Amino acid sequence: MRKLLLSAVMLATSVVQAHAAVVNFSANLTGDQEVPRVVTGASGNATLELNDSQTELFIDLFVRGIFLSDLVGAPGIHIHQGPAGTNGPVVFGFGPTGFNNNIDGDESFVESATGFSLSAVWDVGEGTVDLASAVPDLLAGNLYINVHTNDHLSGEIRGQISAVPLPASFLLLSGGLAALGFAARKKKKQV
Repeated sequence: MRKLLLSAVMLATSVVQAHAAVVNFSANLTGDQEVPRVVTGASGNATLELNDSQTELFIDLFVRGIFLSDLVGAPGIHIHQGPAGTNGPVVFGFGPTGFNNNIDGDESFVESATGFSLSAVWDVGEGTVDLASAVPDLLAGNLYINVHTNDHLSGEIRGQISAVPLPASFLLLSGGLAALGFAARKKKKQV
C-alpha cells in the first residue's frame, strides 16, 4: 500500500509540475466593460497562453461585428495595464496602426463575413512594457484587451484577461489522491 501511495504522489507531483508549466488565460470582450460603457453589437473572445519560461504570450482573438476597415485610422488593438473598471496605459499593441510594437511581425489577421480574427505572440523584448515586466499584472488579472475603432477611438469592446481555472479532471485526480492517502492512513492506524 505504501508503494502505491508513493507512486500516486509522484504521479500527482509530475502532473502538477507539467500543468504549472503553461498558464492559460481568456477574455470576453464587450462594450459594457469599456470605461465609459459603450453600446455596441460587437463582441469578442480571446484565448491566451503563457509559455513555461514566461517569455512568450500566444494570443488568439476573435471579434464579431467589427471589421479590419473599422480599425483603419484608429489606434488599433492593444493590451492595456489596469484592473477591471479602470483605464490604463498600453503595454502591447498590434493592429494596422498605432502602438504596433509586435516588432518581429508574428501576427496574422483573417477577416470573415462576421468580423476578424487575430493570432499573435508577445515576446520578451516587445511592447511599451516588456512581457517579463508585465507577467505579474497578467497573473493578477490586471491586463485587458481593448479594440479601438474609428467610431470609438478610446475603445469599442474590452475584455479583462483572467487565468483559466484548473481542469476538472485535475481536481478529481487531486481529490482521489487525497482519499487514497486518508484510506492508507486509516488502514495503518487499524494495524
